[in-house]
Amino acid sequence: MAYIQPIHAELTNGITMSIRTAHTTDAKEMNELTKQVIKEDNGLILTEEEYTITPEEQARRVQFSHYSPYHLLVIGKSEGTICGIASFEPEQPIKRMRHHGNVGLIVAKPFRSLGVGRKLMGSLIDWASYQTPIHKLNLEVLGNNESAIALYLRLGFEPVGCFSNHIQNKDGTFSDVYRMELPV
Repeated sequence: MAYIQPIHAELTNGITMSIRTAHTTDAKEMNELTKQVIKEDNGLILTEEEYTITPEEQARRVQFSHYSPYHLLVIGKSEGTICGIASFEPEQPIKRMRHHGNVGLIVAKPFRSLGVGRKLMGSLIDWASYQTPIHKLNLEVLGNNESAIALYLRLGFEPVGCFSNHIQNKDGTFSDVYRMELPV
């Protein structure tokens, strides 16, 4: 079972955020936050039309993470609202590739640049460092998401590749996607 001990962290604006493993009761709010961030169209690869996960499906995903030793969903909550979500899942479920997995992060717009992403990622990195089979965290980030790239570099992630013109934007232009990794 993937689980973290709940903690409280102070954000840069002095407000407290709790960080804990997601519960099925969080699914609806997690789903709404994900839709909001996708709608902004400047940080995630998915489009609004492609994100079809319902709150019920999100609840099942959360429930699954409770029983899988290799999946983790963590939320940050401040002032009664989910302000960020971080996730870890194996890149491939096969034994020879179980030592690494993908990390995801979303932060609600009003909570950006307050330390939410850094603290959520820190909790994932800490959790992963105690998981025997996990030796490497991977992520992919849009090349124009400079604040996210700066955060990942500060956390110790190293760029290991670039997929040039990998994403086509709404306006017809293209964006690069960087692959970054962190040994744990």
